[in-house]
Amino acid sequence: MTLGAALAALLGLVALGFVVAPLLRGEGAPAAREAEAASEVRDLLSQREMLLASLRDLEDDHATTKISDEDYASLKQRLTRQAVEVLKRLDDANSAAEKELARPVLRSVPDGRKD
Repeated sequence: MTLGAALAALLGLVALGFVVAPLLRGEGAPAAREAEAASEVRDLLSQREMLLASLRDLEDDHATTKISDEDYASLKQRLTRQAVEVLKRLDDANSAAEKELARPVLRSVPDGRKD
């Protein structure tokens, strides 16, 4: 093998190492994770708006006596429970996003130790 071929092979291995290393550390697809998280948040926001609209409609129907007090109470409890669950999931998603955004900042902050 010539020197040029050996250097080319070595350069290829180094380049391969740069490509594969993030995959092995679990950093392989940050854009895909971000897109998935954004999609989940959009879905949760959509669910939240649907549930809030349903609760408003329920209030209107009850005020105009379109539904009984018993049905109103049952439906309101179920919709409220679902809305609370969606809000909790949104809060969890936002907390996870904030932690992910803070991670690079935390890595760059000195820990106060003297070498």
